[in-house]
Amino acid sequence: FGFDRKENFRSNTFHMLMRYAFPLTVSDLFAFSFKQKFCGNVEGWEIFDCKNEYERLKLNEGCWKVTKHNESYQLCDTYPNQFVVLRKLNKHNLRDCASFRTRNRLPVVIWRHPVYGCTITRCSQPKVGVIGKRSTADEKLLENIVKANESCNMLYILDSRPKLNAQANSFVGGGFESTRLYQN
Repeated sequence: FGFDRKENFRSNTFHMLMRYAFPLTVSDLFAFSFKQKFCGNVEGWEIFDCKNEYERLKLNEGCWKVTKHNESYQLCDTYPNQFVVLRKLNKHNLRDCASFRTRNRLPVVIWRHPVYGCTITRCSQPKVGVIGKRSTADEKLLENIVKANESCNMLYILDSRPKLNAQANSFVGGGFESTRLYQN
């Protein structure tokens, strides 16, 4: 695209890009500069409603549910007090799966494709360590997540860490999923 030389568009665009791409202070970042206005005296934590989010995602109610087993953050202190999990999971399954994940961050639904119905579930690394520990509860959970996705028959496990970091974490009890343990 081009800019009219008579106007100062190029210079203004350059300065705006520099300001927002490389801010001089943290307060110039979008997350701090954007302040959405809400009616009344609303507390930020009251804006998110798990039940409303569940309905907005249009999840299959036969497969997914909002769980309240983290009401006082005893299951996972870094997750909200309610989140979406497989309907089949009971309190004991949740604890088993959470205990196999770093900081108890078990797989929870965060997004659903509006047309195809496939979901994204996120979690932390498994606690496999150097000896390659396994959890049948965790493996079963991932298998059931594949089955719960309406038009998908494949499980993709994405790890955003550099490979070396993921491998190094196994020396301190963490690690990554072994693809040979999952048929899909």
